Amino acid sequence: LLEIAFFYAETNRLDRAWPLLDTAYSLVNKSLPAKTGDRLAAREALRRLNPRRDSFLQARYFPVMINIPGGTDTIGGIVYEFIGNTIRIPPFIVKLTPYQLAESETTWWQYNLYCAATGTELPNKPVGWGGEGDNPVVSVTWYDAVYYANWLNDRAGLQRAIECPEAKNCSLDLQAKGYRLPTEAEWEYAARADSNMTYAGCNEESDLIDFAWYGKNSGSRTRPVKTRLPNRLGLYDMSGNVWEWCWDWYDDYPPEAQTNPVGLETGSNRVLRGGAWNNNADNCRVANRLSGVFPGVRYDSYGFRLSRTL
Repeated sequence: LLEIAFFYAETNRLDRAWPLLDTAYSLVNKSLPAKTGDRLAAREALRRLNPRRDSFLQARYFPVMINIPGGTDTIGGIVYEFIGNTIRIPPFIVKLTPYQLAESETTWWQYNLYCAATGTELPNKPVGWGGEGDNPVVSVTWYDAVYYANWLNDRAGLQRAIECPEAKNCSLDLQAKGYRLPTEAEWEYAARADSNMTYAGCNEESDLIDFAWYGKNSGSRTRPVKTRLPNRLGLYDMSGNVWEWCWDWYDDYPPEAQTNPVGLETGSNRVLRGGAWNNNADNCRVANRLSGVFPGVRYDSYGFRLSRTL
């Protein structure tokens, strides 16, 4: 009952939320403080009735952010064989200021709330698998991820970090405190977690099964987030489950060290990171980059997680 009231409140269907809250209060012999009001008033009524349930629903339907300490690290710097080809990713020294990254990939629960609140069409769910609420949302474009982030920003009164006045003319402001896609450097820095791990949480492929859903153990589908072990920073599924969109246009790493790099101003293809449910272990390396992907593409192994500047 409370979850339905929560959902109606957060999607601005208050004419349905308030009667449910009234019923919930009456079931425990309490009087609803008010029987009308805006979204925030409805949420406050829910919190007063059951704070623990309200906190649970907040964490289910909105991203839980993890603080990532700033620092200097080398990303990239690997050479490996893949399908008969030698893959070389040169090293790139980056210095990052503190930021936040969502502890998990954005789920169907979270994205569905946005779609219901805005009238946005829900992406096609895979047939017969992966559509459960706690699975990562898939078949979302880079632009879908940006629009979702900006809905969260507008809802919370946060300054937008990514603006897209035209589909091919998006800009990033790292000074803004709103939700956004992580830069590629932020993504890999957090995945490494101040270590030189091959994968997010481990070094050996024999241990990857404990940290990632990938081709060896996924059963050819996405799996609920946070059901493998996290890395040292408390981030889940940084290797495997779904590829994650990053802010950057794809390009070779520059030879010189950079502070808070954001990549090219324009380009053709955005970068995805992390590997997915249908990939082998090499794709799940923290240094691996999926390039050549047009930002408007939808695929059943593409998802995202959000970041914020501190």
